[in-house]
Amino acid sequence: MVTSNIKVPMASSFFTSLFVYRQRENNTPLENFLTEIFAYCLQIDSTFRNDFFKICLNINNVRDYFISTQNEYEEYGRPDIEIELDSHCILIENKVDSVEGLNQLNKYASILRQHKNDDRKKIVVFLTKIYEQKKLNDLSVQLIQLRWYQIHNLIYSANAQITQLLKEFLTDYGMSKSLNFNDTDLLALKTIPETIDKMDEVLNRFEKDFKENFGGFSSKASRSSRLSISVYINFVELMYENLQYWLNIGFYGMTLSLLFGLD
Repeated sequence: MVTSNIKVPMASSFFTSLFVYRQRENNTPLENFLTEIFAYCLQIDSTFRNDFFKICLNINNVRDYFISTQNEYEEYGRPDIEIELDSHCILIENKVDSVEGLNQLNKYASILRQHKNDDRKKIVVFLTKIYEQKKLNDLSVQLIQLRWYQIHNLIYSANAQITQLLKEFLTDYGMSKSLNFNDTDLLALKTIPETIDKMDEVLNRFEKDFKENFGGFSSKASRSSRLSISVYINFVELMYENLQYWLNIGFYGMTLSLLFGLD
């Protein structure tokens, strides 16, 4: 029997229960699951679709549209959602518990420039649970950064039932939170500097060993690049017979770990 380690909130939504069922069956990632739900709601719920275009993308009076998912472009990757309009071409990248892949958003801008070579306006949407500041090298392509709580806030009683279930699902998985700070957030801020100092002290003890045995450490600034997903690491890139390896040391889920991986 295959079991799942995902914790389901009590009185969970239909989508939450369905996701855990799929997780047991075929280990489907949350991001892919949410992408398909979101795209489906955009397709079938005209109120939700129009609000998304108008409020999030500043596009009005949309009539003809085509929405697809997981279209693959050789050398440039596979955007989560692609939306074709008469006036715009839009690529959406969805992130929940992961961060942007290497140069991923700029690759999507290249897709728009090379594969959508027309007069329509080009937009890359970076839709995330946690805020990440990004920019594109190609200024002819507009980058719009959205958070999942903004999608959550678009949905109300007039929307289709399946879209309202999407709202419940976002709530169940902690993606309905806004920018407002509460007392717990403010209290946690007071402990952050001391906690980071302690983690730095631990990692600095391994810097000499990494330098002597593997040629060096990543910069200290790289440690915090994934702190938003409870990862605080240093790494070293290694090559052997045209294969790239990564040796990471740091805190995963705030537990000290040493990981070795093949890219």
